Amino acid sequence: MIINTVDVSAAPASTAEFEKWLTFYYVHQDPASVIPSMEYAVEFGVLDDIRRSGPPIFGFIAGVVKDNPYLADLMVKKFDSIDDEKYALFLIGIWYANLPGGKSRLLIANALKRHPNIESKYSFLHDPSVDLLVVSPQKGPWILDALWGNFMATGKSQPVINIISVLPWIDESKKQEILAMGKPGLYLMTTSGAANWSLISNAKQHKRVLEICEDQIHQQPEPISTQLRAIVAKAKG
Repeated sequence: MIINTVDVSAAPASTAEFEKWLTFYYVHQDPASVIPSMEYAVEFGVLDDIRRSGPPIFGFIAGVVKDNPYLADLMVKKFDSIDDEKYALFLIGIWYANLPGGKSRLLIANALKRHPNIESKYSFLHDPSVDLLVVSPQKGPWILDALWGNFMATGKSQPVINIISVLPWIDESKKQEILAMGKPGLYLMTTSGAANWSLISNAKQHKRVLEICEDQIHQQPEPISTQLRAIVAKAKG
């Protein structure tokens, strides 16, 4: 049965409670809690540091909206009057949810008419929407953060597998290729290092991530499988 209201669950009572709700949402998915929890985040400054909080939040929104499309309509209406920078996170999340039938683009187009500043800053929102899970993690650490947000919304393996895919770029076998790229190569190596660190950190915190990493040891080619063995060992150590 599809629930079309979101007035069932109470909002978090503290920032720590919000962070716990966000981090482990996938364990006990409760769509009714999403709007009140995001209201708390807006009101109590959780979203104030957009550079830090932005990607995990819009990645989370993309995941939870894709699984519960009716939330997109509610978010667009509920948060229409908030600060443009924060409202943009909801629109970006809906864009990356890539709802069928062009629904993401239609909702966003209507919202942008009322928010010209968002329209000018994030012009890509006028383009056909894109599923977050098809965006290459090689684009940078912000994608990794968005993928972790997506995982926390869904608990699905694909966001983690996408993060795993950039691990080879810190392997010694890629050194000459990285150097030949110049600055883009160094950026890619930095992203790969961030992926490695985040996989260890999250495998320690999430049994589900550890299980995905262990499974992928047998699915991935070298040098990824060797790196995954090291990640698993560190997570368990």
